[in-house]
Amino acid sequence: MNLKRQDDKTPAERYEEAIEKVAVLENQAAWLKWMRDDAFSALVGKIDADTNFEREHLVKSSGKYRKATRAWIEAEADANTARRHAEGLYIIWASWRTGEATEREKMKLL
Repeated sequence: MNLKRQDDKTPAERYEEAIEKVAVLENQAAWLKWMRDDAFSALVGKIDADTNFEREHLVKSSGKYRKATRAWIEAEADANTARRHAEGLYIIWASWRTGEATEREKMKLL
């Protein structure tokens, strides 16, 4: 059961690469979330308003905060897509591994 493609990588190698990509994208999303939170904190301190609610509302409606939030959400979506792709590759890898083990067991019977 040989499932190699034209890139000549086994399912295990493709799965490993997908997991690495997930880690990178999750790290990017975490960084962007931190940047968004940092922008929120910086903007809250600069806004002159009567209550904290007004300050938070003004910050959350500002372009800088909304742009940072959008970037974070897009990064999270990319990480989720990569995670689902890696899960699919895991299923392919598990199937390949089972097939290879079955072939080895068949050889022992001959």
